[in-house]
Amino acid sequence: AEDWPRAARGWLLAGEQALGRAAAGDAVELLGRCVAAVEHAPASAELGDVRARALLTRGRAQAAQAVYAGALTDIEQAVEIARSIGDRRLEMLALRELGGEIPTALGRSVADCIGHLERGLVLATSLSDRTMQADTQAWLAILAANGLRFSESVRYGESAVRAARASGDIESLAAALDGRKTSLAYIGEVGELQKLIDELDPLLRRLGDLFRLHWAVFESSFGAIARGDWTTAADRIKAALEVQRQSGYTAYAGWHVAHLGWLARLQGNVDGALEFGRRALELCGEAPHVWCTATAGALLGTTLLEIGEREAAVRVLESARAAADQEGADAYVLRCAAPLAEATGSLDVLLEADALIASITAPDESAFLAADWCYLAVARAWLGHGEPERARTVLSPLVVAAQRCGWVAALAGASAVDGHAASLLGLDDVAARQLGRARRLARRHGLPGIERAAAANWRQSSSAILPAARRAPSRSTGR
Repeated sequence: AEDWPRAARGWLLAGEQALGRAAAGDAVELLGRCVAAVEHAPASAELGDVRARALLTRGRAQAAQAVYAGALTDIEQAVEIARSIGDRRLEMLALRELGGEIPTALGRSVADCIGHLERGLVLATSLSDRTMQADTQAWLAILAANGLRFSESVRYGESAVRAARASGDIESLAAALDGRKTSLAYIGEVGELQKLIDELDPLLRRLGDLFRLHWAVFESSFGAIARGDWTTAADRIKAALEVQRQSGYTAYAGWHVAHLGWLARLQGNVDGALEFGRRALELCGEAPHVWCTATAGALLGTTLLEIGEREAAVRVLESARAAADQEGADAYVLRCAAPLAEATGSLDVLLEADALIASITAPDESAFLAADWCYLAVARAWLGHGEPERARTVLSPLVVAAQRCGWVAALAGASAVDGHAASLLGLDDVAARQLGRARRLARRHGLPGIERAAAANWRQSSSAILPAARRAPSRSTGR
């Protein structure tokens, strides 16, 4: 009937409902019809609002399909239209997307994302919109964690939860708890993390928010990882994969599969670790996201390095390092640079990775526990350069945090490398204690790679430790 304004509004509502039901492909088509209908109609402020909403929602739908370049174009246009018609609320919503997942997936500057979020937060405050205050602060918590600024991440997460609880809105509470979850998960605060997930998981299921739910299910594996319950941990990650599949968001399958490879490597299942690692990179190629690609490459490269495939490890790690080259995403650079420093022996790469670890800001007695292999790789690289004292300095926060939070694999791995470094420094008692702890933990929790490394380090240091023990004064003689 060529009633374009009414047609446009109808397509908009249909597209929004399709995305709400995880039908991203349908949403993109329906919202495209909405935009076309607006173009047929006479220009008006009301239809400007419809066009901006359609572009905003279509951008979100394209992001679900990992079509990030098209999504970014739509979101940027939505911001421009919202400003031109003076719709501060619509501008706030679009700025949230412009500072969120879409540009980060493309490798855009995280600093620019933070700028958009801070502008959106000002608008949310001026509009007294506690829901968007909570949501924006939650994403700022996530970006801070990915920048290795864990203390800042914790503060943003706490502030988001306070704003959400004050709003009384369950959607804002879900967003806030999601941000707070991230601030806890990657520094390994598994006790507090599990309490939060116990509240968040049923809330997300009630809302039908499968995007956030797959992250909550994934990070619910961290408690099992910490205590060395590998079967439960793998089951939780596989459950996250299934939720991710149902959500319609395609970009994160590689992330989950890569972490299944990490668990397989810790348990000594080399074939499984390689299979998961290669499959993860394939999935990242099908739905590219720079954070997922970098992490998948880092974990596969670490596996290849552990089994002695050094040249293959370097190729994978250098590719991952190139993907991680994003301003403000230091956590992903570290994941790649640390094993690359060990694999290549390059002092320049080692200094970069060491500086990234030194730059981590975290609450007292905390560390980046969910990437413990980075500390281990940098410490081993320093040992390769004949610097055992620097190796021990790198490991110190990891040992303290792993002891306090109860991460057995991190503590075992750090103790094995620290014991070796201590023996090279002539600290015989420390070396014996650390290597003994590494072997006990590794044997008890099924960590054969760490057990072998600890045993090898024990043999290397025994020539120093045993003579020292023989020289110790006898208590019975009082000497």
